[in-house]
Amino acid sequence: MSRRTRVRGAILLALSSLFLVQAALLALPAPVQAATRKTPTTLVIGAAAVPAGFLASVKVQGPNGFRRTYTGAGSTRIANVPAGRYTISTAPIVVATGTAGTPAGTYYPTVPATKTLRTGGTLRLRADFATVVAPRVTVTDAKTIAATSIVAGSKPGTSGTVQVRGTFARGDLLVSGVTTTTPEGLLVRLGARRTVSNGVTTFAATTVPLTTVLLRGSFGQTVTGSATLDGTSPGSLSAVDATITPGAFTMSSPFRTTIPCSSRASMGLEAKVDATITAGVTARWDVVHPATTAVGVAAVAHAIGTMNTWVTGAAACSGTKSKLGRSVPLGTVVVDVGPVPVVLVQSLQFVAEGSAGTEAPMAASVVTDVTTTAGLTATTHGRTSTVQLPVLNAEAGPPWATGSGAATLVIGAKLHSKLYGIDGAYASVKVGPNITANRSAAPWWNVDAHITAGIGVHIAALGIQQGRSALLDHSWPISEAVGAIGG
Repeated sequence: MSRRTRVRGAILLALSSLFLVQAALLALPAPVQAATRKTPTTLVIGAAAVPAGFLASVKVQGPNGFRRTYTGAGSTRIANVPAGRYTISTAPIVVATGTAGTPAGTYYPTVPATKTLRTGGTLRLRADFATVVAPRVTVTDAKTIAATSIVAGSKPGTSGTVQVRGTFARGDLLVSGVTTTTPEGLLVRLGARRTVSNGVTTFAATTVPLTTVLLRGSFGQTVTGSATLDGTSPGSLSAVDATITPGAFTMSSPFRTTIPCSSRASMGLEAKVDATITAGVTARWDVVHPATTAVGVAAVAHAIGTMNTWVTGAAACSGTKSKLGRSVPLGTVVVDVGPVPVVLVQSLQFVAEGSAGTEAPMAASVVTDVTTTAGLTATTHGRTSTVQLPVLNAEAGPPWATGSGAATLVIGAKLHSKLYGIDGAYASVKVGPNITANRSAAPWWNVDAHITAGIGVHIAALGIQQGRSALLDHSWPISEAVGAIGG
């Protein structure tokens, strides 16, 4: 075989092999393209805190005539539902005979407002039966309680009478919100029936704590108190008979008062203060599981004050306090916990505090603008607290002194938010000058701004009494001098 013939055969063999490979490739099935997977539009329906042995019936309505009813004590997931707005509804569960872990009462649900489900999203709708109202509780309207001898703000266990319209019996629990008859709300258990006249029945009655009516519940509310302390504010003014009138800052209609110190000296002040305290109060409680009970307070206090302070002579006293006038009422806030109106009664109390150790009279003046923030969470077994250093602007006039000594006089405000006017949360801020004079020291005198802030919760019904009246206690220097004392 010639060389040309061998080459031609090799080429033909290569071409035929290539043809066979191409044919084999064409015979293979086409590759499968990965499908784009769409996320289903999903609805999750559930019920929480359902009493043991019971099932909740939760109804859901949505777009395009969507209707579902979930019966159970957990949750269910429904895929491929239409996007749009959904609402749920359910009814309270009545437990006639309770057990150790499931008290008798009516378990009221909390349901979310109408919510929107987006295409490809997941929407969770849950009814929470966390509010438990004791048996035989009636929430009255403004006409039910015609009169009562029980004074507003009376502590649990206070006895009196209640005149009611309607059919009631001994042992019934009545809850009243804010009315002309019960301006701070009222929680009572009816006793013996005494008289009936013109459709009004008079019962003996005893006030009860909130936990007798609400066995389990929670709420959150922000309250704000603002007031001005000056010579025209509510309260009785005290005349000041002082041999020293510093007069560093001139004030129109100041509030003036004295704080007793000793037989030879007294402390005094005149001031104008604008105070605003905002407190966010949260509470949850469970009479069956008291360890889960907790109350939280987060407060922001702002005070602007002008003060002239003085000590009239050689003084030696500490920790003396004097309330300035009466509490300033700030109205009520009503929070509905299930069907029960929880009434928070607010008031602002101005307080003066002083301490001194002086060998001769002294005086000082200060203008302050302070904002401070504090928080506290209290439980039946302890507390945690937080505080931020305040934002302070202060100015002091030169002090007046004729001898060595030190004096601190502060004035401040305390916001109370009390359940039914009985007890509750508080937040406070106090500020004023701290004067120090020393003949042998350099500088000879110092004026500092002294600030204290406190926060706390005292609710006997929940078994919580936690607080710190001086969560913040600090002084900031304002001015000093090296000149001679009395100069």
